[in-house]
Amino acid sequence: MRGTLMLVLFLSGTASSEAASLLERRQVAQREVPTECVATCNSANYSCATNCGLSGACVAQCTAEAAACKNRCGERK
Repeated sequence: MRGTLMLVLFLSGTASSEAASLLERRQVAQREVPTECVATCNSANYSCATNCGLSGACVAQCTAEAAACKNRCGERK
């Protein structure tokens, strides 16, 4: 009986430790995702604007798409 109690206590401590580390990893991932997402939006905007040449309307469309992309990054939090 005493051995079983010790085993249950040990396993519950191990499980809570793993849960805490999973929670920490998830929080770190959530902080990093928007940064990577914004970088992807910026890269896509640069490529889009480069393909536009001198067309102001095209560049404006690229900028609008990049802004929408960045807004979606913020929603992922």
